[in-house]
Amino acid sequence: MIFQAFVSILTWLFGNSSQNVLHLSLSSEQLGDQTLIIGDVHGCLDELKALLHLSGFVEPTCQSSHSDDKTNSEVKYGGESGNLRIKDKHSVVLVGDLVNKGPKSAEVVQFAREIGAWSVLGNHDEALLEYIALRERGGILDGCKY
Repeated sequence: MIFQAFVSILTWLFGNSSQNVLHLSLSSEQLGDQTLIIGDVHGCLDELKALLHLSGFVEPTCQSSHSDDKTNSEVKYGGESGNLRIKDKHSVVLVGDLVNKGPKSAEVVQFAREIGAWSVLGNHDEALLEYIALRERGGILDGCKY
């Protein structure tokens, strides 16, 4: 039951893997003055939030419960997005492998969407989408790489 809910969330967040993949060129206006490029998050939501907080690329959209100590690696905001937003004239680009290995894969994808980060599918993300599509078709799941 929990696994099926996880698969449903990821399918909804990533979309159907059979859809065409769009290639998008971002303009300097879309990227803003500063761009933070992050790779290989691998389901580590808390670490991603801490990195964004320490980088100064995000700000709370309302009062938060975190301290002003920028060395605090445990950034606590309410909800998945934590009522965070990317600062004006800043952008965050996640360059693949948002999922797998870490404990909060679905939450990382949800968080990235909620704060408006740009994202590229990595091999782990694509493997998960292929797994979901195969499972939905009743395919054999033995020997899955991820």
